[in-house]
Amino acid sequence: MERINKYLAKCDLGSRRKVERFIQNGQIFIDGRKASLTDMVSSNNIIILDDKPLLPKKFEYVLINKPTGYVTTLKDDHAKQIITDLLPKDLKHLKPVGRLDKETSGLILLTNDGIMANKLTHPRYEKEKEYEVKTKPKIDKSVLEKMLGGFELEDGFIKPKKIELRNGKINITISEGRNRLIRRMFAYFGFEVIELKRTRISFLKLGDLREGELRYLTEKEICKLKDE
Repeated sequence: MERINKYLAKCDLGSRRKVERFIQNGQIFIDGRKASLTDMVSSNNIIILDDKPLLPKKFEYVLINKPTGYVTTLKDDHAKQIITDLLPKDLKHLKPVGRLDKETSGLILLTNDGIMANKLTHPRYEKEKEYEVKTKPKIDKSVLEKMLGGFELEDGFIKPKKIELRNGKINITISEGRNRLIRRMFAYFGFEVIELKRTRISFLKLGDLREGELRYLTEKEICKLKDE
């Protein structure tokens, strides 16, 4: 048994507030009676919205190590390679969560779970993303310390969560998703980003996933994302 609003969320009806409005407006019926927010339901119940039966949607979650050269904007008519080209036919309905520009490689999540996608991209949730960066010319620690203090870009103030040098490459953690943000951050200090790879989204790490390869999230990972 589970609460009616939790069950309805699995039916991909939209945000929690939208689901609650359906119930409050008397549009949801459980076994012929109007539902209330406190109702508990199971798979044995017949749940109806506007005379149509509701069944939980099967959500899928796939991580891909995106190579450079692929775009993550699905409606780009000029793109030669789109991220979904890397998916098998039965997964091509999935949509990328957030963006990685064409010249950026690394970790990206694709799913048909709109609520989860919003949770991972909306600024209020402050989900961390970690990147590995190589610049031209090479950068020194004094510049990184200045970056860590925060600075003003044309679209607002930015302050990285963390920056460090590892094996000659920079690792930077941010919790925002503004367009081409990492590249603009380094350009502000006069450095060109020549390699950029995303290595982490929240607790999900790139690990040993090879370029162009994908893997499904485990049940444990899915539950952890939903609980965050």
